[in-house]
Amino acid sequence: MDEEGQPGYGGFGDPPADIADRIVDALAFSPKALLRLSETNTFWNRVVRDPRQWTRLCVARFGAESQPPPAQPATHLPGWVFFPGVDSPGNDTAAPAEGDAASLRPEALARKADECNGVAFNTNGWVKRSLLPANRWSRFSLEPGAGLYVREEAVVQVLGMAPRPPLPEQADPEASPPQLTGWVLYPLMDSPGHDIRHPCTSEPDFLSSCASLEDLEAVARAFPGCVAFNTNGQLKRDLEPQVHWRRMGGSRSSWSGLYVRRHVVEEAGLLSPLSGTGLDPRMRFFQRGHTRLLAARDVDVVWLNGTYLARRADPDHVNPQQAQHGPGGHGPGPGPEHDDGLGVEGGSVASDDSSLGGGSDEDGGEAAAAAAGVAGPEVVVLNNVCWLQLNGVFRGLGPGRYRAVWLLRVSRDCNITFLNFKVRLEAQRPCDIATSAPAAAPSPRPAATAAVPLAGGAAPVAGAVADAGGAGGSASAAGEASPGDLDTREIAGTVLQSHAGAGWYEQIAGEFAVPPGWAYDVVVDLWNHDSWWKRGLMFKELVLVQLDE
Repeated sequence: MDEEGQPGYGGFGDPPADIADRIVDALAFSPKALLRLSETNTFWNRVVRDPRQWTRLCVARFGAESQPPPAQPATHLPGWVFFPGVDSPGNDTAAPAEGDAASLRPEALARKADECNGVAFNTNGWVKRSLLPANRWSRFSLEPGAGLYVREEAVVQVLGMAPRPPLPEQADPEASPPQLTGWVLYPLMDSPGHDIRHPCTSEPDFLSSCASLEDLEAVARAFPGCVAFNTNGQLKRDLEPQVHWRRMGGSRSSWSGLYVRRHVVEEAGLLSPLSGTGLDPRMRFFQRGHTRLLAARDVDVVWLNGTYLARRADPDHVNPQQAQHGPGGHGPGPGPEHDDGLGVEGGSVASDDSSLGGGSDEDGGEAAAAAAGVAGPEVVVLNNVCWLQLNGVFRGLGPGRYRAVWLLRVSRDCNITFLNFKVRLEAQRPCDIATSAPAAAPSPRPAATAAVPLAGGAAPVAGAVADAGGAGGSASAAGEASPGDLDTREIAGTVLQSHAGAGWYEQIAGEFAVPPGWAYDVVVDLWNHDSWWKRGLMFKELVLVQLDE
């Protein structure tokens, strides 16, 4: 350490720590260049291995990660009886207030139920005018404090159930799920996909038959081939490389996470969770910086339940000999044994899918796996749905001009008459640490047709802003940020039909610019909310392409 308590990296001839920090800062948007820098000599290897560097870069590029509040177990609420984890579907008379956490407190919901003469309310904020029989209720959560409150008199007079003893007046908050013997808990994290379907219901979770976390753990422990489970009730037959893990969704509190069998963690060389929450800051940097989002893994897909929309093998990668592969292995090639040279194993941070081009995936081994007969990457297929919506998020984008491109596949029975696309700004941060160009993906180069030109049915509509180059991006001046919609487009069904049966094709979803001195978090929406049932479309990936390289 130096006199000010900062790491002293090198000896004679090596740059001082502050100069090293400035060089690292200059590569904040080119992390692979930073990793290559670590290979030049021992000095730079020590610099790049330092967690302090990655903590600084994470905050500067992506912002500090907010921590959800702890779960609050249910306590006594006069006049109400609590049923943990369940809901009586339908019969709603009042909806939750968006963006108002205080309105979801049980006391506030009880007052709301009094105002609209409701007989019950759930902790998601829905007030019920009537109740289904208890045997038709559904379990939606294992989180402490989540569930259904029913008026005390209705328990006997409406449900025909015996009175229940009152809850305690106070209960300590629970910041994290408990540690379980034989499992490693990764708080707030999840490995997307690879869900084991319920053997009786074919649902993607086991909440219908598990009333507690202890029940779920017992099922996961005994279920053949289960290597992990999460607090949303999903059992996993395999894990994605850690670089593709995501923050947990569907939880209002910090009481969430992924349990992985301890021997799987050890055999696959997975990074252990840090004390408290989260992972090594270097891992989080790469987890948050993807510019290639697989629809089946990285995109939020509404109604992805195996019925309306489902994951399936990419038709271009189906192999009749689906070889077995072990937990976390992801097929042969650079899987869990791959080491990036920086002490991060498990196919982690040596590379990001985004800038390898084509179908290359050094950190997951997808191309190698497909060639060896292992199941290739999954895609999302639209079977039948009214409310079609997919949302992809790109975080920590540095200054530059970008194009978002969807890879779609249209079947001949596709009945979609139009698709809407929107690029919107989710968050913005002043970011003057870096001078290097941001690292976005090259063109995805699908095997079918070339990109659809802007004039081919995908021109910006009202609300899109053209920059000086006329590319439908941001028109903000340097150093200024423009909140709101960055690009909005609509394509006609005839454009989709022109690609029917022709394999994967590139569809431009929008273009935008990030001004100098800023970092953007951007959401790319794809939707059609019309009332008819839609079918005949597949979604492979959403890629961000840099236009000003």
